[in-house]
Amino acid sequence: MTLAIIAAFRSEIGGYLRRGGFREVARSGGLRFHRSESVPRVVAVAGCLERAAAREGVRAAASQFGAEMILSAGFAAGAKSGQPSGSALICDRLISVDGPAFSWSRESAREIRPDSALLNRTLARMGATDLGYGIGGCVTVPQFVANSSMKAWLGRVFDASALDMESYWVAESAADARLPWIAVRSILDPVEQDVSRFVGDTLRDGRIARGIRAVRHLSSRPSDAPGLIRLASQVKRRGEELADFLTRLTAASVSSF
Repeated sequence: MTLAIIAAFRSEIGGYLRRGGFREVARSGGLRFHRSESVPRVVAVAGCLERAAAREGVRAAASQFGAEMILSAGFAAGAKSGQPSGSALICDRLISVDGPAFSWSRESAREIRPDSALLNRTLARMGATDLGYGIGGCVTVPQFVANSSMKAWLGRVFDASALDMESYWVAESAADARLPWIAVRSILDPVEQDVSRFVGDTLRDGRIARGIRAVRHLSSRPSDAPGLIRLASQVKRRGEELADFLTRLTAASVSSF
């Protein structure tokens, strides 16, 4: 059985890729596919931000690499208090909202849940490890959420623990292809932490373009520097912690299938 790890950015799963000896084996548009001789039952796909890319990543993982199970993995914003940066979350449901923020509501939201038997078997195997994690819902939003008040509002309205921009679409695509799936998030910015809008504005930029824009942004908004430095440090630390979690989780997921 081949497991596909689907992530929005390589930086989210870079630690896992390095530890497993993964190397890039194919590209398709913005998608990057990675395989490892030492972890032959896993293919990792980076570049699956938002609906279209997430759908294409799942399709390609199944059609080109024979994926039989999907694991959506990556960072998320916290949506409930008491979750420090680095908290791991296994999602028991995924919620999607679309359109402008003023239209987001429980009535218009869509929801999808993983297969309960697979989730329970995975949780049972993870329970035997010494890695802490929570279980809760994640809201997939169509735009970057920067401020703490909006993160908290989404957490209350949808009774969710995290926010991201792709996991619902990964799961829906997997379900459409009749592939079992699991979603795991690592809380990058807790609900109490405001994040500069610069981050959301440059999500789709390449590294060089983002660097140039960062210089320009900080020249006009130097007060944003401490927050951006803090976030960069969190990305590095959370990536290594997520690597630990993914190593255990992929083993548990494969053996639970």
